[in-house]
Amino acid sequence: MLVFLGDIVLLVLGFHIIIPTLKKVNFDSKHLNENTYCNMATYVVAFIELAWSLLYFIIVFVLILVLVVMFMLLKLGKELLTRRGSQVSKKHYKVISQLTTVVPGAEYMQKLLERGDAPADVEMT
Repeated sequence: MLVFLGDIVLLVLGFHIIIPTLKKVNFDSKHLNENTYCNMATYVVAFIELAWSLLYFIIVFVLILVLVVMFMLLKLGKELLTRRGSQVSKKHYKVISQLTTVVPGAEYMQKLLERGDAPADVEMT
């Protein structure tokens, strides 16, 4: 989080310093001894650094948004499943218990269910 905040500060400071000096900087080497002279490669590197910093900021911001949305969807989905799931499972097991009295082999499945030794597939069939 501190890196993210530091990136924001560097972006603001970088653009605050570089953009105003763009009009004042002199890239001509004949003005080498003047205060306004700047090596073109140095200035280009500064812009590249700012571009990478901006790209990093956008990527991290999008990732944070994706994580927040995923967390909200998971939390909402869990609440919906737990509320609705209990009602659905009650109906499902009621239908299963009615079916097991009619299906051949129902006595065997009923014995397994009563003893608690029934595997999951027997309970669901």
